[in-house]
Amino acid sequence: MTISPNTDRQAFTLIELSVVLVIIGLLVGGIMGGQYLIKQAELQAIVTDLAKYKGAMTQFKESYGGKPGDLLDATDYWGTDPNGCPTHSTAVPRKETCNGDGDNLIETNENYRFWQQLSDAELIEGAFTGITSSGSADHALAGVNVPAGRLSGSAYHVFTNGVIGTSDANYFQHAATADLLFVGKTVSNSWPFGALLTPRQQSQLDVKMDDGKPPTGVMRSFKNTLNADCATTDTSAALYELTNIGIACTLIFFPEG
Repeated sequence: MTISPNTDRQAFTLIELSVVLVIIGLLVGGIMGGQYLIKQAELQAIVTDLAKYKGAMTQFKESYGGKPGDLLDATDYWGTDPNGCPTHSTAVPRKETCNGDGDNLIETNENYRFWQQLSDAELIEGAFTGITSSGSADHALAGVNVPAGRLSGSAYHVFTNGVIGTSDANYFQHAATADLLFVGKTVSNSWPFGALLTPRQQSQLDVKMDDGKPPTGVMRSFKNTLNADCATTDTSAALYELTNIGIACTLIFFPEG
């Protein structure tokens, strides 16, 4: 006996195919829209973090009479690190700390005590070791001796920089000694100067918080030596390189202006 094929089986109509394509389009659009909203939330989190750390620094100075990390009598408040000062190899988060030299500069060793003492004062969340990690004298490790950033693989870092002239290879000119707060990708055995944001993303933050330009104001980028193609030039006339859609910028913030 010959079995005839099922003649009732039909192909999709054009209308049905159109409906399927519309549904696929809505799903793709929803995914893309969701990714955009997530990225915007991450960028807003950077703004929130910078404001939080700036406020914490100000509150600490008003309460204790010095900068975190640089405070001359920090051990009077939180005890002396039992492993010794100013630094050591026992990387355990603890409240006990070390005194700074009180010169109003956040220098080597003090830049990790900075985060520890802000935490000790209950001005920021987290527990920190207060010392460099094993890689070098400037080895920042997210969530261990510095706060982790909201973007994957990022971290915050702080130190005081001296007067910056026009000939500096990495930084745009700054006429006074200032504390610098960075957020960038972590770098093996060093501080987190790795590029984290696209020029458009950093420009968006800069416009929101400052003057929208990489070489001036309280929010900046590095020069092309460290941030290739983040800014259009290495001069005071630089703008963000908005034609570059790749990750190229590290965010530098001057919390005291």
